Amino acid sequence: MALALMVKVADGLILESLLEILMSPPDSIKISVDTRSETLETPRSNSFVLRVNSHEGKWLQASRPTCLFPPLTPKQVLTNMTDILLPFPDGCVTGRFIRRVKRFSVETDVNGESVWAHTNNSGSMLGLLRPGSGAFLSPAPNPKRKLKWTLETLTLDDVTVGVNTLTPNRLLKAAHLAGALPETRGYTEFRAEAKIGDSRLDARLEGPEGTLYVEAKNVTLVEDDIAIFPDAVTTRGQKHLRELIELAGQGIRVASFYLIQRDDCSCFGMADMVDPEFARLFWEAKEAGVEIWPYLAEVTEQGIGLVRKLPLAERR
Repeated sequence: MALALMVKVADGLILESLLEILMSPPDSIKISVDTRSETLETPRSNSFVLRVNSHEGKWLQASRPTCLFPPLTPKQVLTNMTDILLPFPDGCVTGRFIRRVKRFSVETDVNGESVWAHTNNSGSMLGLLRPGSGAFLSPAPNPKRKLKWTLETLTLDDVTVGVNTLTPNRLLKAAHLAGALPETRGYTEFRAEAKIGDSRLDARLEGPEGTLYVEAKNVTLVEDDIAIFPDAVTTRGQKHLRELIELAGQGIRVASFYLIQRDDCSCFGMADMVDPEFARLFWEAKEAGVEIWPYLAEVTEQGIGLVRKLPLAERR
């Protein structure tokens, strides 16, 4: 099967390039590219995302990860405000995404007017930045801020995705205080931004059983029913995993909390085609005793809640 795709060049320009996507066998893909010198990125394939350098003119092949367990039954839908752990503030508005500029600014259309909003997401938001997709904005808590709005979610093909990277930290604390996170029950003190050496981890909890350090990450990329992380190379994330591995080696309880802010997935895995070093460290951390908490979120216009913990996809 061959498809002609619009491909986005790394510098943000749009280039028409013919990519032949051959699904043979079904569990793999092959991509051939022309010999132009730009670096091309496939925004979404039938299996998963791949990055290729077009000047190499080579065939690339990668296998598709699968869930270790069969798909879960449909999630329980949040039905009332008591299920929402992190409500959105009053005054939110809906519009349409137009473009992303200078990494932390996005232009949207709200009722026919151009409205600029801040995005704190430093990742690529791969596959999400489609012009015309739904955008949900919250008012800035500081009225003196230059950009008066914050991008909270994007909606594509009836799937709403939470893109605010502060949400995992806030939801981690809210879930702990509400007793909604089994892994943190029994801890009586929650401290955000815990300093460790020359850096900080997102949370430190104290209780009768000792200390627990948690690092929180936001997951927005899904391929073939699998939520995968990261969506861009993250040297900071690699550093955090190394720190967690070191703490685990000292006998301290540590965990990685992955908040999956979309509901079209059944398990969680690594995007090793995006950041192979992070993927390697992830599995090393798991083997070293770092706990992995991938939680599915329910994202609505009222707020965000936790639905369930997802199983891990198999290691490739």
